[in-house]
Amino acid sequence: MSSRNIFYIGLAAVVISLYSCSSAVDVEVEPYTPEYDENLLNQIEAMMGDNEPELVLQTLNSLETLAIDDGVYREKILSFEEPAKELLKANYQKALNRKDYLTAAELSKSLDAVGWDFKSSTEAVYLEYVAAAIAEGDLTPALNEFQERIIQDSPDTELSPELAALIFDAAVENRNSAVLDFLITEELIAGEEELKTAVEVISRVFSKSEMISGTVTLVVDKGIKLQRGRGYQDRVIGSGFFIDQRGYILTNYHVIESEVDPEYEGYSRLSVQYDSTEARLPAEVVGWDKSLDLALVKVGYEPPYFFSLPADRDYFPGEEIFAIGSPGGLDKTITAGIISAPADRRLLALGDTIQVDVPINSGNSGGPVVDANGELAGVVFAGIEQFEGVNFVIPVKWVRHNISELYRRGRNRQSWLGLAVHENRKAMEVIYVMPGTNAFKAGVKNGDIIKSIDGLEVRDVVHAQEAVMKKRPGTLLKLGVERGEEDLDILLTVDDRDDVPMRNALRIDSNKNLMPPFFGMSVELGEGSFFDQDYRITRIYQGMAADELGLSVNDPFTLVNWQVLPEQQAIVAGLRIKKRKAGFLTSSIQMGNVLDISNTL
Repeated sequence: MSSRNIFYIGLAAVVISLYSCSSAVDVEVEPYTPEYDENLLNQIEAMMGDNEPELVLQTLNSLETLAIDDGVYREKILSFEEPAKELLKANYQKALNRKDYLTAAELSKSLDAVGWDFKSSTEAVYLEYVAAAIAEGDLTPALNEFQERIIQDSPDTELSPELAALIFDAAVENRNSAVLDFLITEELIAGEEELKTAVEVISRVFSKSEMISGTVTLVVDKGIKLQRGRGYQDRVIGSGFFIDQRGYILTNYHVIESEVDPEYEGYSRLSVQYDSTEARLPAEVVGWDKSLDLALVKVGYEPPYFFSLPADRDYFPGEEIFAIGSPGGLDKTITAGIISAPADRRLLALGDTIQVDVPINSGNSGGPVVDANGELAGVVFAGIEQFEGVNFVIPVKWVRHNISELYRRGRNRQSWLGLAVHENRKAMEVIYVMPGTNAFKAGVKNGDIIKSIDGLEVRDVVHAQEAVMKKRPGTLLKLGVERGEEDLDILLTVDDRDDVPMRNALRIDSNKNLMPPFFGMSVELGEGSFFDQDYRITRIYQGMAADELGLSVNDPFTLVNWQVLPEQQAIVAGLRIKKRKAGFLTSSIQMGNVLDISNTL
């Protein structure tokens, strides 16, 4: 496991020497206000020519609330709505014809979002993908897509007897208990023998030694590094586990990062060792997701055991668990412990993690964690070196949400809307909209209360991230918001999420606008000089940094430092402030946060 710093409480102390650095110029970003004019008409014509009907429909929808001129071009511009829908439908049909069913399913969702009534259904397209993937031997992604799209999202979808039989055979071969349990519950298993087989697969409990045989050690050889004039072998050691009988291995992104990071310019060679008695095998990275710290690796080896991805369930403090991996390179090591806290630790930019108290050390990263029944609970990804027994696991549901995309090869293109939100017990409030994103262009505003995504209520950031994650970049969705006394459905096209999207915001937006998402306070500008800028706090967001530091509304301060730390992937702000709670005595404080904050959608 890499030495990753999970808590950033002491971040400001690291950069005290930087306190005198001046902040950037605080320039306001103009709001997006399209006009019914020739320029907008040309933009829409260009979008149609570039085959981007989703952006055309988003733009037309935004005009209802954003446009400031109802001039002679209005009728011409609005006349593009039906042609854009027709082009979207044509793209959908083309994807079906070339049997690119996952793309077709996303286009189907876009058609749903704009209210287009068409005969096919998104569920039917996903079932086409499942059948085609099973025929190609891609059982793991096929069955997990079936779990995600049918069992979880649309359990009432009708299956033909032929398709049910095909899925049954695949689930038996793949030992997918969640799918078999669904087929039994829905009475989709044909005969007594098939039912008996399904029950045997579901009820079988594998020994810990069998599960251990499904794990490997990953070694990334990075050549020789020099320290104090001497050369040392530079290696990254991690763990992984088979999820497919064809040799596909799941691990952490940070284990194989040098293999795929375009900014890494050194030597890097990945290999996999089944156990210490066998030679290492060359391996390739198939797909990766930096935001979720996951990667899929392929090796030419047929494993004696592979892990299947179970149905979702809640994990409770005190439950017994087991971690398997290669701590310090010692392969096939199993340790026992307990769940320390529910899956509510927000340590990654997307989703949540489970806190566990189980012995985990360097080399365990990417290994499986299983529960007392032998079901996969998640993937080891980090621990806090200073504290014994404080470690974290990526829940299996986040793996399953993304597994079919990892099989498609390359960087997993996560989706995002371009927003940062503040979550409290009552609502999710938009506190930042990144300029240039589709959310910005669609008219989402600070203060909007997010209520739903495509008609489904979203209760908190994690649920909202999960809903967005199920859309591929380029897909249209309807964001239901409450704005004052008005309820709005905002149509927007999902953006492709950069690995650290807020890093781009720091390049293009003002310090003033970035105070809410990074430090939890809204401010207004006061006087400024060449070196420093004065502000006054206008709002404090409960539970965020400013609140934790005891700052208050109307506290005046001078921003004397605004520093981005590329190596730490962090931001630090230095303030000279007069706190109301301290009798307006002047004091100096520093606030720090990671760049990849976890309250973005």
